[in-house]
Amino acid sequence: MAVTTKLPVSTISVGSQSGSPCSSSTYTSINDPSRSYNYTGNLGACDDDYPFVTSSGGAWIRFEGSGGTKIPSWATDSNHCNAVLTVWANTTLPTAVNVIVNGTTCISGIAIGCISAQPMSVIYCPGNYYVYLLQPVLVCKARYCTI
Repeated sequence: MAVTTKLPVSTISVGSQSGSPCSSSTYTSINDPSRSYNYTGNLGACDDDYPFVTSSGGAWIRFEGSGGTKIPSWATDSNHCNAVLTVWANTTLPTAVNVIVNGTTCISGIAIGCISAQPMSVIYCPGNYYVYLLQPVLVCKARYCTI
């Protein structure tokens, strides 16, 4: 008897990537329940391509829905978020509206920590949500987690 794995339904709505990062026409919206840190399935998803690759090398991303709306700001461990390696934000999130904070993202593996770091930015938008400027991951089988 064949075993079938059913993945949660996810959606991506691509923005223009130009203009105010808080404008819904600018950022790319990702609603993906399998990005949740609590999702422990591991199908080796990887964020090394679309929608993180743009002509500028990164994309403004807003995470939405039941999978989570923020990237964790603590070291995550492997085999969560539907990936082998997890990516977390090694920075403090802004608390004032329209303020951009620059920091880094870290890839974590079996040994919790920061295997590889990349620059990132995050803005706290009117309406109480975050939009992240994220680059494609440097190591495949790594994925941005959400909480």
